[in-house]
Amino acid sequence: MQGDQWEILDAIVDTGATYSWVSRDVLERLGVQPTDSSPFILADGREVMYPLAWVKMRLDGRETFSICVFGEQGSTPLLGAFTLEALRLAADPYNERLVPVPGYLL
Repeated sequence: MQGDQWEILDAIVDTGATYSWVSRDVLERLGVQPTDSSPFILADGREVMYPLAWVKMRLDGRETFSICVFGEQGSTPLLGAFTLEALRLAADPYNERLVPVPGYLL
């Protein structure tokens, strides 16, 4: 993720999530420290503050820095819309895969 340390994670693609979410314990093990915090609206309507950090992510040979939320310990990683756009990938729900897409400068 950040720096020279990497960890392979199986993440759920969540195009309804703004940012990616990785368990706090994983981020701390990699040496990532929160640099900010922000309010988030959860699926049940609650608003909760979570810490954030910019982390380096790699997927299918593509790398980018992206905002990542420090998730609950042991929670399932989520790949959010901000990260997908930074990697120039889109979800293909019919074939259950990610597909490359061009960037737009309109």
